[in-house]
Amino acid sequence: MIFLLSACGCPTYKFNVSNRPGVVDYTYNDANYISTERSTKNVAACKGKVHVAWFGRNSSGQRAVFYRRSTNGGVSWDPALQLTSFVGNLGLEMWIQCYGDTVVVAYEKVESDNNIYYRYSTNGGNTWSAEALLKGGSNNQEAPSIWIWGSNFHLAWADNTPPALLPVYYVWYGKSTNLGLSWVSSGRRDLSDSPIIVGDPTNPNNLHIIFMIFNALERKARYIRSTNGGSSWSSTFDLSNGVNAGGSGFWSRPIGSISAYGNYVHAVFVDERFGNKEVLYRRSTDGGASWSGITNLSNTPDTSWSPYVLTNNAGEVRVYWTDKIDGDYEILCKISTNNGSSWSPNDRLTNNTAKDVMVSLDYDPTNSRWHIVWSSNESGDWEVYYTSEPCPASSDEDLGVSESEGYAAFRMDKDGIMLYKDAEVKVFDVSGRLHISGKFKKGERIGIKKGIWFILIDGKLYRLII
Repeated sequence: MIFLLSACGCPTYKFNVSNRPGVVDYTYNDANYISTERSTKNVAACKGKVHVAWFGRNSSGQRAVFYRRSTNGGVSWDPALQLTSFVGNLGLEMWIQCYGDTVVVAYEKVESDNNIYYRYSTNGGNTWSAEALLKGGSNNQEAPSIWIWGSNFHLAWADNTPPALLPVYYVWYGKSTNLGLSWVSSGRRDLSDSPIIVGDPTNPNNLHIIFMIFNALERKARYIRSTNGGSSWSSTFDLSNGVNAGGSGFWSRPIGSISAYGNYVHAVFVDERFGNKEVLYRRSTDGGASWSGITNLSNTPDTSWSPYVLTNNAGEVRVYWTDKIDGDYEILCKISTNNGSSWSPNDRLTNNTAKDVMVSLDYDPTNSRWHIVWSSNESGDWEVYYTSEPCPASSDEDLGVSESEGYAAFRMDKDGIMLYKDAEVKVFDVSGRLHISGKFKKGERIGIKKGIWFILIDGKLYRLII
């Protein structure tokens, strides 16, 4: 079977990571299968290895955390590993992060004590620690987010301290130098919820947290930063610029994401100031000290939701989100190659009649590869899917596309192809990069340089050697 993806991911490869037919596997543990609080991170990539974690159910409806890895950049995969026992409820969110050979999977566990648990590996996923309490206390703790750099382990989470009448959520931050076994600093940061923490790889002392205020009066995205490794934090900045998210229920949350590299910090969140749910973007060019105005990044006619942003060392910024663009949910993507100064048109990661939701990604500078994970029910039950960009193949033969003779749609020559019918054509190189896209007429010739190419003509994919 050939899977057709866009420039948001490899156009010839999609891998079912969970692959448990008839049972539910998903990146976010909720009855809606769509994030109701914030984005989660289900993929981490370091030193050429790809690590994926997700929630899985058994036939009794109990949940467990599963893990799978690729040691060759996504070309092939080890068998899945069940990291936890099955329990009645594991909470909604998890986070996986890596640094070198250190991999950490943190998750909510509400079965008994409503706290954050984790397992970690120090050898690239070969072996794992026992399950342990990462952050515990007398009150509910949830929404873990992790950033690791060297020996420093940074954790942001939400703490639900129940007063006399209603529970109140606070954003907390903690720092450990021994993978969470003890903490050198820990403290409450703000009256808010659903934090995501990231650091700057060029200066590990610079930390950034996006979170939301969500109560009867305010539904806004907020931001704080530290320039001294978490010892102290800035005052809170209102990314929403005074505008509430709008909507009702969990749809009224300004769910968002953040990424940083050098002086550039990129933040995305959701609200309805442009008439419907849209992914909004702001950036800082001075490490979070000041911020640009708000840009409507998605600009689609229906609900845009649960955005995830990531940048790399080359100034490429990617934003993926869930969008109800065709009446069902699809994963859309937008790319900037100049640190957010300008953006590509909207592109698709998925295009089917299923629900495709809850996307997250990571970037591995070891092999300059983007790794993307999301949930879909296209197979009839929920599964977790992976792709990358460029394609995760050591050669074109690994992509599973066979060459054939006597094409009905076109003929080949030494300098390209000539069409036998009107057709929509896309031309990809073996890395998955899109080179040509458009509608062409019968008899029209499309010039293509010598090499190995993948030609998508009216939905059918061909591999050509010119």
